[in-house]
Amino acid sequence: MNGAFFDYEKAIQALLYVVTQLKTPGLHKSFKVLYFAEQEYLRSWGNTMLTDVFVKMTDGPVPSHTYNLIKAATRREHGKPLDEKMVRYAQERVSLKEHLIQPLSAPDLDYLAETEIDCLNNAISLYQDLSYGDVKQISHNSAWQSAELKKPLDPLRIAAAGGADEVALDYLRESLYNNSYSSL
Repeated sequence: MNGAFFDYEKAIQALLYVVTQLKTPGLHKSFKVLYFAEQEYLRSWGNTMLTDVFVKMTDGPVPSHTYNLIKAATRREHGKPLDEKMVRYAQERVSLKEHLIQPLSAPDLDYLAETEIDCLNNAISLYQDLSYGDVKQISHNSAWQSAELKKPLDPLRIAAAGGADEVALDYLRESLYNNSYSSL
């Protein structure tokens, strides 16, 4: 995804949307739903939905910037310091109890396009009733397998693992290239 720009407001709103829809809104399942929604969006629309970087972790892909923001907002370790405005934004909207995400506000759907909500809904319906182990196993797809631990997954491989054909991958490649220029 685009490492130069992270739309923290959209990421938090997407997370809030997922959390309010899930029966058990844990970090693991919420982050995997975001991953699978992103995968569908990459494949279907040839662009990123979230401006996050999905990183290979032992239990599957994790939206790195979103996770760091949640950790900072809930006063858990998060590595490098984050912009205070971002942290405050997250603190006002989510809290964490154990590994369960607690929404402090309803999601603001103005941040999400209908196509993005569709991808989120599809991922929610496919994965909400699966066990931790099942979601972990499914997320260990070819994109996850091709990355090094704690390193970013390639968005093209994420899309390919989700069934993108060569035409879709070419379009995505061009879109990602254009996004990298627009963030300079």
